[in-house]
Amino acid sequence: LAALAPTRSAAALSGVLTAGFVACLGATCARALPLVCCARLARADWSAAAAWRAAPTLLQLLVFSEAVPTICVLCRMEKRRTRRALAIGTLALLLLQLSWSALGLALVPSGAAALAGGGGALVADPLAALMALPGLGVLLRGVGACAVTTTVLGTNLALLSFFKGGGEEAGEGLGAVEGAGGAGGAGG
Repeated sequence: LAALAPTRSAAALSGVLTAGFVACLGATCARALPLVCCARLARADWSAAAAWRAAPTLLQLLVFSEAVPTICVLCRMEKRRTRRALAIGTLALLLLQLSWSALGLALVPSGAAALAGGGGALVADPLAALMALPGLGVLLRGVGACAVTTTVLGTNLALLSFFKGGGEEAGEGLGAVEGAGGAGGAGG
């Protein structure tokens, strides 16, 4: 159990940073939502093909190769808890990505071609439009700082887990899940 202490401490710090991220993002949305024009969402391509093209971005957000080992350790290698944590986390990130994209699209006007029905490109960067709103610069920097810090922390946890053999020193490693034939067993 002592071997999990750094992981648990980092997870607690990550929880605080995640709460900061959610608070800053919530305040950003509360400030920006009154300025949203929902009609602007119609200019976006919401087809399945467009969603498929966005899949690499969504997968990059998930960074499963880094998250799964840490989540397994934090869930004490319990299959049901790990699956539930991954499902909830995945849905939360998907909702976050869709909401953030919709906010950007609904906030920024497009060129004259869009008004004529021709689609038209955005006339400004959505992030620049948000930064231009009074008081949002600090909030957006908070969102960015928390997001980057949790990513760095998660990467370090994944590396720690990898170099420690997935938590096997604590008797709860990946080999314990896979059994005798797994990577940590005699047959692996």
